[in-house]
Amino acid sequence: MISINHLLQVPPSIEFHNKPIYFSVLLAAISGLIVNILLGVLFYSESLWLMVALCFTGFAFWGSAIIYLRKGRIPIAVNIGMFELCFHIGAIVSYLGTDYGAQYLLWPAIAFVSLNTRENTRLTKAISLVCIAELVLLYTFVPSETANKHFSDRVIWIHIGLTLIAAVPNMFVLLSMKSMQIRQKRKLQHVANHDHLTDLFNRGFFTTLLEYDEKALHTGGGPFLLAIADVDHFKQVNDTYGHDVGDEVLKDLAALFKTHLRDSDAVCRWGGEEFAFIFRRCDLDSADIVLEKLLNAVREKRFSGKKLPVTISMGAAQAVTGESADELMKRCDVLLYKAKSNGRNCYKYLP
Repeated sequence: MISINHLLQVPPSIEFHNKPIYFSVLLAAISGLIVNILLGVLFYSESLWLMVALCFTGFAFWGSAIIYLRKGRIPIAVNIGMFELCFHIGAIVSYLGTDYGAQYLLWPAIAFVSLNTRENTRLTKAISLVCIAELVLLYTFVPSETANKHFSDRVIWIHIGLTLIAAVPNMFVLLSMKSMQIRQKRKLQHVANHDHLTDLFNRGFFTTLLEYDEKALHTGGGPFLLAIADVDHFKQVNDTYGHDVGDEVLKDLAALFKTHLRDSDAVCRWGGEEFAFIFRRCDLDSADIVLEKLLNAVREKRFSGKKLPVTISMGAAQAVTGESADELMKRCDVLLYKAKSNGRNCYKYLP
């Protein structure tokens, strides 16, 4: 038997960005099971055996949807649920009439079908149109009250109950879609601001940060240090071991930088094997300590699966009030060139 804790564990085959969809489909399926149980009890109380059997089939359909959902096959789970909804709603409304409000369940069904994760949206659109067509047909050809008056004394309560059952899942589906929209926006922002190989900030976003820190410095903000680092003899790594190993070295360096920087600092992949750093609240007394600590961390580590020794050269300069970001960057470039000319594996720093 599947436990609740087991259901709440998202299958590994479902991608991270589809987790909200998984829980939305799961909620809809559990709601479908509960609704079929309640309707089954209601129909049983009136000895409506055909409708009871229909509830059993509905229970089986939603159970199958959960099984496919647990396998990570979200589109199949959604389609099974949609078939059950369309068929079951049509049968109940045709039997009892529209006064009982079962047709309202088609509205969350239209929202539910949007959870289909297939890239081809033609089927999703087609099913949505089928739901709308079914709703129109039910209102057109089914009377508000049929000859089957088994629940005429409870019509208001059943109507209210089915309306709530329709509204609650619809609300959760819409909230899930909003959550997916937020996640997608964050993902796009991350892609736009980060380097695809190292996951560090990219050059464009780092330049924005640098300009912001320069403006803050002009208005009384704290001192900061800009540094540019270049991997020594990186071309030899690519020529000897291949570009895949070179990429591993860059990724390992990026991970090392993240580990040794404070939360207030920033690092980016400036281009190729070059990295740029902003050390905030870094004054004259602490600059040498910060730079030497970073160089030592690189010297002591072995990179990629080849366990390669790697060193870096750095040029660093203290930001000066009235100086533009471009001017500060050029000063760092000159100092980096001096560090490389001085034998590499060192830094050159000027306040």
